[in-house]
Amino acid sequence: MVWVGADAFFRGIEDYFTAHAYGNTELVDFLDALEKASGRDLHAWARAWLETAGVNTMEVVLESDGGLIKSATLKQSAAPEHPTLRPHRIRCGLFDLDGGRLKRRRAVELDIDRHTTPIPELIGERAPDLVLPNDGDLTYCKIRLDGRSLETLKHHLRDIDDPLARALAWGALWDMTRDTELRARDYVAISLDNIDVETDASTLESLLGRAEVAAERFCAPRQRIAARAQLAAASRMHMESSHPGGDVQLLWAMALIRAARDPDDVGWVQGLLNGTTKPEGLAVDFQVRWAAVNALATISLADEELIARELERDPTDHGRRRAAAARAAQPLAAAKQWAWRQVVDGEAVTFAMKRALSGGFHQADQQEILGAYVHPFFESLLPVWETNTAEEATSIARSMYPHDVITQEVLDATDKALTRELPGPLRRSLLESQDGIKRALRAQAFDSAGTGSPHGA
Repeated sequence: MVWVGADAFFRGIEDYFTAHAYGNTELVDFLDALEKASGRDLHAWARAWLETAGVNTMEVVLESDGGLIKSATLKQSAAPEHPTLRPHRIRCGLFDLDGGRLKRRRAVELDIDRHTTPIPELIGERAPDLVLPNDGDLTYCKIRLDGRSLETLKHHLRDIDDPLARALAWGALWDMTRDTELRARDYVAISLDNIDVETDASTLESLLGRAEVAAERFCAPRQRIAARAQLAAASRMHMESSHPGGDVQLLWAMALIRAARDPDDVGWVQGLLNGTTKPEGLAVDFQVRWAAVNALATISLADEELIARELERDPTDHGRRRAAAARAAQPLAAAKQWAWRQVVDGEAVTFAMKRALSGGFHQADQQEILGAYVHPFFESLLPVWETNTAEEATSIARSMYPHDVITQEVLDATDKALTRELPGPLRRSLLESQDGIKRALRAQAFDSAGTGSPHGA
């Protein structure tokens, strides 16, 4: 609708329904109606958008002189494997710090269908503190931020007064982290410095998940301890300042449970189970208790006695699955071997139990012990396919792939497996999982190099 304009879109819709009332149509009929109403070439638009893969990236490049913009260009790029540059209707916003808030001063809409398009309307404007490509989210694309905008967001993302613009900024930072244009440790720091503005539980949950992925998978291993400590400290602070009994408090408590490594934090988690930790308003129910057991098991502080005692409190099917996941999470060779057999060879084990076990099996800090299962995983692919339904076999292949063994060995083993005759669903699962390892390796190397970020080491 943005590409053709709202008025033209609704005129075209009206003409389309009038012309084809009670009849059958094809896409070309719909496009013809919109094209006639708008004067836009919708058939070329459809070919670019519906018949090609990949996502474009937008960046605004400004040159300033004496604090004023002397040139402004919108750049569009595409990944080499999907090089199509598409037609977009896009809006570029200029934001300034004003009274502690980051406010939109001006926004300019324009079309782009090539690599670069000038934005003459911005010439002579005062250089902004933040330039936001795709302001208003008018098109589907990634956005890249310039150095000054990144520096502004480092301290003032939380101060953007437009929630949609703020969401776009969050998304841009995450995309830049995933694409090795922002170090993972910087992403964690920026997130935790600005995240308190987000009080919607679903938004907060998503942002916390991204911060945890950045810390656990994208940070260089030697940086992981510091990033996790930042997560734990921020989680504790925000949990204590959250409204008692609310969803936000629970989300921060669960984040603290997962990140706890410092003795004081670990003691706090243990106190949830023995009754000495009593945060005001926080219901220490089975969800919280099992999360605590699983976290403690991951760091060798939940033995069989503790797990069995918790299972006595919750002798339900859910409790049995959570207990099994905790056992699988232990960094012990016997625990991993038991969980592996249950998932890969356990014909009498329910699919729900296998999912629980695979969730506990993989842990970020257990790469050495999990490395022993890299080659057995690939050897098990066809036997698993032959002894399970297609849906279950694909799920097992996806969940038991060595996601937390982020090494070249896993990439090479995946390439070797892909040379074999494999069912289509298994092949797709391997390709998608391998892509995750490739991305994590690139991100870790970029984070380790200590370059490419405006935020320092």
